[in-house]
Amino acid sequence: MNALVPTRNALSTMFAAINPKIGALPESGPPLSQLGSDTYHAWTLIGVDELHEGCCVSGRKGGWHCWNITGLRDWARPGGGGYNAEGNALLYKVLTTATDLATYLNNTALSSAWSKNATALKAKFNEAFWLESAGLYRDNQTTTLCPQDANSFAILYNLTTSETQANRVSEGLQKNWNDLGPVAPELPDTISPFIGGFELQAHFESGNDARALDLLRRTWGYMLYTNLVQSTLLEGFTANGSLSYRSYRGYNYDAAYTSHAHGWSAGPTPALTFYVLGLTVTSLQGKT
Repeated sequence: MNALVPTRNALSTMFAAINPKIGALPESGPPLSQLGSDTYHAWTLIGVDELHEGCCVSGRKGGWHCWNITGLRDWARPGGGGYNAEGNALLYKVLTTATDLATYLNNTALSSAWSKNATALKAKFNEAFWLESAGLYRDNQTTTLCPQDANSFAILYNLTTSETQANRVSEGLQKNWNDLGPVAPELPDTISPFIGGFELQAHFESGNDARALDLLRRTWGYMLYTNLVQSTLLEGFTANGSLSYRSYRGYNYDAAYTSHAHGWSAGPTPALTFYVLGLTVTSLQGKT
């Protein structure tokens, strides 16, 4: 449990900086403590589940609709606002983990409410975003672009409705690959090890182990063996392997902005631990 102390401290820092008027969590700790991201807010709530300490999610009454994303700051991808598949996939994960936490705390009213909301959102998610012709989820209701992030989350967080659908999504994601790994449709000319880590786990989760290992060797193998990096924690790179990650999305066409020690790129660690080695926590507080 001592290994969770840094996580506990980080989450405590985030909650200490919560906006008391609107309940918004910052997307990072001090000195930045920047607000304005709905998805980062959701990620923090998901992280709380790892510690089983409680969760801040409001119950909702009446008909369920998809989440309208208004805090637009995200992992670099554009076009994440409005009724967006990525944000709603994260909300679904927040609701399911909140249900588990409420159950642990013997709060049956909240557990029941959040469980019902999660079930309703899953149905609405599939109704709003599933694109049958592509066998993938689309980014929003006005496009045919099928993003890497939302489709990876859909498998990993159990938003798919059957094994067949999950396999179709896994197959569809592979169509975005080149020799170095998955090129994100939502951030063109970019390979993101952050989102790639979720895709890696999604292929394992859908039973496509060989596909997952192929992705691992392409993306993290490239980072490990290329003379440009020799690190598996590169923040990202372009489709041809250069280090000009997100040059046109805030990094001013300067490769010096790209981190070579990026914790978000450590997706293979849980993937190999859970799906290859076969070790995972199965009860509260890691007792089993």
